Parts: sequence; C-alpha cells; structure tokens
Amino acid sequence: MVLGEFYMITVNEYDSNYANRKQIEYKQNLSIKTHIQKYLLSFSAINGRSDTSSNHYKYERVCLLIVDFSRDIPKIYNTNDELRADGLLSEDSIASIENLSFPNFISDLLQIYTNRFGIGRFT
Repeated sequence: MVLGEFYMITVNEYDSNYANRKQIEYKQNLSIKTHIQKYLLSFSAINGRSDTSSNHYKYERVCLLIVDFSRDIPKIYNTNDELRADGLLSEDSIASIENLSFPNFISDLLQIYTNRFGIGRFT
C-alpha cells in the first residue's frame, strides 16, 4: 500500500555545456516562479486523500522538496515565506508548499496509518 510519494525538484538547472567539461555551473531560469507555482498546484491537487473509497488519484501525503543546489550549503524550502523571500513564489500566488513540505511528512504518514489501521499493526 502506498500512502505517500516523495519528489524533489531543483531550483536551478545544471548547464550541460559546463557539465561536459566536469564543471558545475547553472543556467539562468527566468521562468522559475511559473514552474514552481505549477509544481505546487499540481502536487497539491494529488495531496490529502482522507477516504480510501474516493479520490483514487490522490495520495494521503505528498512531499515535494524544492532545493537550491547552487549554494555552498543546499537550501531546502519548507515555507511559502522562504520561497517568496528568494523570489521563487509571487506574493499574490495561491500556490502553497505548506502541506507538501518535508518536516512533517513521515509523522503525517505514520499518524494516517495508525488512524486507519490501529497502533502497532505494520503488516
């Protein structure tokens, strides 16, 4: 039984011209806001099934990691405020990462499983 799915997208795309020379450089992606908003809306649409008898296209929980690998320490975005602060989500966007982020992914799945099947019943 699959209760959840885990996905990752990168903020910046590797530049293949540099990669062929074994160098790491990133392409400038001027439409990243549009892409991230589309991902957030799409994954939100399949997130949050609460009843197994309906919404068969949905998962109980979807996790979407949005990661910026161009930094010395990669940044994982977990909130809308973080995305907005870095210019990755418009202020007026209805898209949200709040129910897709990683921090509560595993605990949410375990709670859903426990509510549905009972405590200590991993079969």
